[in-house]
Amino acid sequence: MRLLIIWFGANDAAVPASVQHVPLPQYIANMKQLIQMIKNPESPYYAPHTQIIIITPPPVNEIQRTVFLAGQKPPLELDRGFELTKSYAAAAKKTGEEAGLGVADVWTKIWDRAGHKESALDKYLSDGLHLTKDGYEVGNLS
Repeated sequence: MRLLIIWFGANDAAVPASVQHVPLPQYIANMKQLIQMIKNPESPYYAPHTQIIIITPPPVNEIQRTVFLAGQKPPLELDRGFELTKSYAAAAKKTGEEAGLGVADVWTKIWDRAGHKESALDKYLSDGLHLTKDGYEVGNLS
């Protein structure tokens, strides 16, 4: 394996009442464990030539997400939060940097492209959570 991409956080950062929620300390520990599985010479999965890239979760548009969930049958409560997801993105970035890995900070890239306006995130998110074509292409923009 030449490349391992770790892109976790959007589901882990679901609101605590959600079955998808992973508490932030556990999320960080899980990421570190995945990294160590590849980088630790004592691991049965040790792969010294494998490059690892961490991708942060993107921002959440609570406005757009609320509208999307309200339109479901039955209507659903908001399951993600802007600030909560931001904390998971920061943790992913910090964990990757501390391990000396490459980090694709999707959170910041999209947030900057949206002009730091939550209402402008709808260009990059289809339902307040999942990326649109423009969202996936943010990394290709200069």
